Parts: sequence; C-alpha cells; structure tokens
Amino acid sequence: MIKLQTILIILFLFFWAFHILRRNFFWLYFWQKRGSRFNRFLNGLKENPRVLLTKTSFLAILFLIFAPFFGKINFLFEGGVFFIYLIFGLYSIYLFFASILIKDFSFHFFLVPKIKRDVVFLFIFIFLIESLLVGFALKFFLGGELYIPLVLFLLFELFFPLIFILVIFFYYIVSFLPNKFFEIKARKKIKEKKNLITIGICGSYGKTLTKEFLYQILKEKFNVLKTEGGGPELKDITRLINKKLTKNHQLLIFEISAYKRGEISKICKVLNPKIIILTGISDDHIALFGNFKNVLNTNFEAVNSLKEDGVAILNVEDKEIQKLYQRTVCKKYGYSTSEEKGDVFAKDIKIEKERLSFLVVSPWGKEEIILNFSFPEYIENFLGASVCALELGMNLREIKERAKNLNLPQTFLEKIITKKGPVIIDDTSSHNFKSFLLALDYLKSFKAKKKIIIASPILELGKEAPTLHNSIGKKIGEVCDLAIFTLPLYLKEIKFGAVSSGMKEKNIYFSSNPREILKIIKPFLKKNTLILLEGEVPAILRKILTEL
Repeated sequence: MIKLQTILIILFLFFWAFHILRRNFFWLYFWQKRGSRFNRFLNGLKENPRVLLTKTSFLAILFLIFAPFFGKINFLFEGGVFFIYLIFGLYSIYLFFASILIKDFSFHFFLVPKIKRDVVFLFIFIFLIESLLVGFALKFFLGGELYIPLVLFLLFELFFPLIFILVIFFYYIVSFLPNKFFEIKARKKIKEKKNLITIGICGSYGKTLTKEFLYQILKEKFNVLKTEGGGPELKDITRLINKKLTKNHQLLIFEISAYKRGEISKICKVLNPKIIILTGISDDHIALFGNFKNVLNTNFEAVNSLKEDGVAILNVEDKEIQKLYQRTVCKKYGYSTSEEKGDVFAKDIKIEKERLSFLVVSPWGKEEIILNFSFPEYIENFLGASVCALELGMNLREIKERAKNLNLPQTFLEKIITKKGPVIIDDTSSHNFKSFLLALDYLKSFKAKKKIIIASPILELGKEAPTLHNSIGKKIGEVCDLAIFTLPLYLKEIKFGAVSSGMKEKNIYFSSNPREILKIIKPFLKKNTLILLEGEVPAILRKILTEL
C-alpha cells in the first residue's frame, strides 16, 4: 500500500509543476516582449521591479526566515509550503484547462511566448534545471526527509529571476559561434552578388511604414527581398539572407533597429548598404541609450557606414536630422513636407475623406500624387520611399501610378467595421509617442456616441516617461469616454493628465485580463461606438472584438 506521505509528495510535485510551468511562460513572455534583447530585458525589470518579487516569492522569504524557528514542529513548515503550492498550483491548473476549453491559451494563460529558437532553448534549459531540482529533492523525499528539499524549492522560487538571467547568459555563449558563422556566410553571399543593391531604413519611428511603401512602389519593376515585421535583429536578417536571397534578387530592403551604441555599425558592416533612409529621431528607447545625444549618434552610424558612392536619404522635417544632413558628406537628399526645408518636398496638401492629394517637387520634376488614406503624417514615409525609388531609376509618373494602389500594413490604424458591434481601429503594430498621438487624433476625427481606448503604456522612454504619459493622458481625456490600460506602468501620470482634461477617474481602468476587459466594455459594444486598440493588446481580445 502506498504511504500517505508518498501520496502527498506526488501531489506536491504535481501542483508545483503546474505553478512553475506558468512562471516559466511568464518569464519567457517577458523576455520576448523585450525583443529578446538583454539590455531591454534588464530595463524592463528596472521599469517594473514588482515582477522580481511575486506573491510566491514573498511567501518563500517568510517561510525561509521562520523555518529555523519551527524546531520540532516541522509539520507546520511542511504543511504551510504544501498549502501555498496547492493554492497556486490549482490556480494554474484552472487557467490551463479553462484555456483548453476555449481552444486559446492567450485568453487565460495569455502570457505564453511565441515559439522561436531562443525561447525553445531557454525553456529546455530551464526545464533541465528544474528536472535536476526534482531529482535531487526526490532522493531526500524517498529517504523520509522533507525539510531540506522544501527549503530548496523555496530558494528556487525566490531566486528564479536570477536563474533565468544566468540561463540567458548561457544562451548568449552557446549561440555566439553559430550567429557569427551565419553573419560571415551572409556577408559573403552579399559580397558575391555584385549587382545587388542593399537599402537600410533606420530611425526612431516610421521605419516599417517606409519599408512597406518602398516595397510596394518597387516590386513591379524590381525583384525585391525585404525583412518582415518590425525591428528585426541582425541574426533575423542574416537568416533571411542565407535562406531566401537568390541570384535573381536585385534589391534587399531591411530595417535597422538598434538598442545600444555600435549595433547599427555592426549590422551595416555585414549588409553593406548602398542607400540609407533615416526616417526620424525621437526619445523612443532613450532609457537604453542614456541620453538623446547617444540616440542621435547611434542612428547616424548608418549614414557613416556608407561608402563614397552611397546615398543618404534624410527626413529633414526633423530638426535634429537637419543638423545631421549638414554633416553628411556622401550624396544626399533631404525630404520634407515643408517647402523651404527639403530637396524633395510636398506642397498644396489636401486632406479629404479617405484620401490625400499633394504636389511632389523634386530634382526629377513635379507630379500630383493621390494616396488612398487620410493621414498627412504618412506623407513623410511616402516621400522617403519615393526619393529612394527615383534614385533607383523610376520616374515620378511611375510612382504616381503605384501611389494609387498603396496600402497601409495591417494593424496600422486599420479600420474594421464589425457586423454586430462597434467600429474597431487597430493600431497594435505601431507603438511610440508620435504614433499614439496620431491614433488619438484619428479617433477624434470620427463622430460616435462612445469612444474607448484599450492600450499599453510606452516603454523605455527614460526620465521623460512620466511627462510624456501625462501628455498622453491629457489627449485621452479630450478624446475618449473610457480608457483601459493593459499594463500598470505610468497609470498615475495618465490618470492625472486625463482628469485634468475633464475625464472622470472612474473611467480609467487597468486590466491585463481579456475577460475582465470584455466585461468592462460589454455595455458599449454597440454600433455607435469606436474602440481604438493601441500598442500591446492581448491577441485574443483583438480577435474577439474584430469578429463581433
């Protein structure tokens, strides 16, 4: 007959396993949401230190402090540890099976990372450490000793973040040589393709949209390969080159994202760009660079990487880029929506419902352009892409024809008219200070009985973060009737700004649970309601709302 103690040990390990699985998922999700970059991961911990000390970590500290004082009444210590893991284990099991029932883990268990190589490696390595812990504990359990293994489990609970960081370090060590090999292979492949023109797009904002416009303009005349999504790392770009770049490709368009000094130089050494488009510079991610000067110099690394026959295309609408334009020694073009600033500029801008028209003036001539969307802020992105296309040999008439069919990427202020409920404006792809305000301006342009925003705060803004979120709050107070934020960061500043603009504090919520969010907005899911999704919004929530 199986002893009661053995049954309790099996139950303890069962509940602990579900709890620790959920904790693994959270940390892997947190790592991935920070771009799988160590400096962004550490900055995330700095911005949100509460993740380091969870409820179970706090309880582990209490039990570890008082453990020596239990003396001969160890059953209190053992029973207490079993009880806390019973509660947290049952909660994790509930979330797990509730997610299975609706066939979507993102609803209850939505902190599940996407399956990528780094996540798989980290998960496997953490799982091995946890297996060793269980194996070591079993030796004591089978010998009738409970105190020592339970202390080990509590220590593991407490130091889990540190263990995760050490696993990340190990991952970097293990992946260094393979990544370097693929970099060398990609560099060699590009060098061998004498006729390939590589085009890099960098800046604090506007990179993805400029890339998509450029691709749509060029794809009918050239064989083009581009990076997918936003903010790819060097390893993602080299993987694309090694897997998909063929002898037939004439152009390679890639975004350059940097989160530390020297990163852009490293990317450009591998990819050897012939053309660089610098879209704009702002305070985004300034917390990672230390100061604005470092942000400027880092972005200018791309222009400095150009050889004598290289071409720099700079958005001189940006005051800081105007200064960089003066420092640029290679062939250069400035573009702007102001006549007095750029070599290429837009004038006579007319904003109509669902379309824009304007005159492009350039060294290649003039042409009237019509775009099938009504966001004048995106003219800059179009101009940057157009200058590049002109430099590659296209003419303004060809660009005019392409412009008629230009589409905004999905989730770039995408308006979704649902069958039963409200109109959804999906802006979850772009999330910086400038795009946030643009989205609110767009929301303001509509007439509706209720206007709701579901959004996340902007991360990595450094010392200016409270002030900028206060400005966002003021704008929300002017435009929206209800606001829900999916992260608690800077909620105080957002509330203060919104209330100062006349919004009631009770109409500003924090919730990361899709079910709770749906419950809050359910009374307003009517045809005369507009809902803006901005930034980091649970995927299942977006899916439910857009399918109403």
